[in-house]
Amino acid sequence: MGAEYIHVPGSGEFCKAINGCDAKRVGNHIFISGQVGVKWGKAMDDFEVLPTDEAQVRQTWLNIQTVLEAAGGSPRDIVQIEQFVVDDEDAEIPFADKVMTIFDVKRELLPDAIPTGSAMGVTHLALPGLMVEIPVEAIVTP
Repeated sequence: MGAEYIHVPGSGEFCKAINGCDAKRVGNHIFISGQVGVKWGKAMDDFEVLPTDEAQVRQTWLNIQTVLEAAGGSPRDIVQIEQFVVDDEDAEIPFADKVMTIFDVKRELLPDAIPTGSAMGVTHLALPGLMVEIPVEAIVTP
């Protein structure tokens, strides 16, 4: 069973530069790299970290949907998510509220996605200003 590497416009250029991919499909399994709240341009260094937590969460789920569809999946195929959420004790928004925002936006944008999952507090993510990163696993069903 061969693997298919998925690269989507914008983030795919970044992934190629670091010898990675947006997603990897093996048979009916899709493994999506951690998605974040950025809008991607056409080049590796052409992106914008969105300014608010809610905007980042919304864009993260939209990025997940884009990669999932590029890999031949749909929201109902999502089986597992992990949420890495920056937990800054000095933040205006408490950690638990950030996590609930992530679930609320997912419910709004991807109502057919009913996965298992975990939420973990972290001190930093890959880019300054990011507040959430979500890798996803999906199993495509007929």
